[in-house]
Amino acid sequence: MHYERHVNTRLMVWNPYSGLILRIPPTQNFRRLDRYCYALGYGCDKSIKSYKILRFIDHDDGIDNFVEFNIYDFNSGSWRVLDVTPQDWDIFFSHHGVSLKGNTYWFATEKYSETKEEEDSFLVCFDFTSETFGPSLPLPLPFELYDSEDTVSLSIVREEQLVLLHQPWDTLTMKIWVTTKIEPNAVSWNSHLFLTANIQQLIQPQFQFTDASFFIDEEKQVAVVSDKGKDVRCPTPNNIAYIFGVDGSLKEVDLGECADELCYPRVCSYVPSLVQLN
Repeated sequence: MHYERHVNTRLMVWNPYSGLILRIPPTQNFRRLDRYCYALGYGCDKSIKSYKILRFIDHDDGIDNFVEFNIYDFNSGSWRVLDVTPQDWDIFFSHHGVSLKGNTYWFATEKYSETKEEEDSFLVCFDFTSETFGPSLPLPLPFELYDSEDTVSLSIVREEQLVLLHQPWDTLTMKIWVTTKIEPNAVSWNSHLFLTANIQQLIQPQFQFTDASFFIDEEKQVAVVSDKGKDVRCPTPNNIAYIFGVDGSLKEVDLGECADELCYPRVCSYVPSLVQLN
């Protein structure tokens, strides 16, 4: 899932394996300072995949909330508005979604209510076949309560399972879970953590990931987390790949400096595909 603020930007779909790039035509009803999030997926009709793009729109009105959902169909080559605006949960821009088996999953939080002390957190899925959001899906135990200051990120293992990274703001201990089953309306989690890491000891006492884009390698028993460097005094700290081993080891790889301090490195688990989108 990609996020952008519309200032001289263009939407493109890129296949890293084939190198092909497809430009997606813009809509005519955008406002210059609106914020957009995109998700790529596909619906299935008689085993034929129909690729689509889901777009979230947040108007620049000072409220961090999506107000409109559009979908682009590669078959028709056009955008249309979806009447699927959720009423009971929010997805924050810092929580990137991931696509798995044609659908996209996000970490979501229940909308604020004065009648509740704490809002529930869960996963939501957009089903590209039915073009609807599914029911809320439970998070792994003991990750029952989420604080807005926590770091949360999603990834996938090949095209099979969903992976969740959580780093609480207080203990800063990073934990990673992997699902044993994942569908638009059902999820189950492995009772054993894939990895746990004491960030205070391994990196820095007060270090917390900001973006935490990551992937795991089950065979090599490592998790690779990309983020900014730990030198907070630097105005544009270098991008770093933190390679955590399940044995408690850590290796840091400097990915170089980014010209834009607001841009964070993104990594993903990618399955090569020869699919051509026209």
